[in-house]
Amino acid sequence: MPAISMPREQVSETVSSQEPVSKKQQGKILMINKDYNFILVDLGLVDGLNQSQILSVIREDTSIADVRIENVYEKMASAVVMSGTVGIDGLLEGDVVIRQELVVSS
Repeated sequence: MPAISMPREQVSETVSSQEPVSKKQQGKILMINKDYNFILVDLGLVDGLNQSQILSVIREDTSIADVRIENVYEKMASAVVMSGTVGIDGLLEGDVVIRQELVVSS
């Protein structure tokens, strides 16, 4: 099989076209599954979200929980509630989630 060659410019365009385009910094909880202890959020690969990333759940300007991303899909991700927080029973669909590096301690 012959080698395939592409001009360097075309390779760069191909790689850059696969980068996330949205990069939303904030999202919300779409669904809570208490039977299997996970939530779905409306952030995903297009937003630059990564597996194992930590998000904070915010309600009324207060951080009420931290969640860890388990699986990332194009436009959503599943996450589990980490220990030492309010727990999955304390979360509501529609609660805001933000990347933890954006949470400012007061």
